[in-house]
Amino acid sequence: MEMAIVMARNSGMDWILHLDTDAAGGGEYSLRKLLHDIPRDVDMVVFPNYESSVERDDIKDPFIELCNLLK
Repeated sequence: MEMAIVMARNSGMDWILHLDTDAAGGGEYSLRKLLHDIPRDVDMVVFPNYESSVERDDIKDPFIELCNLLK
């Protein structure tokens, strides 16, 4: 990650984003809008990583069902 920060700064990038590729989430969102709405004085945004495992046969979408439990 340290190398990515140096490379991003050297390239003039404002943001680096690292997310799991299996992060389906519970609904639609716009990353562009989310980052645009962050105040200029904020230099880091943390996206918590929630893990889940299927423990019952009736679970259809573990990511959405976990998000609903955390609300």
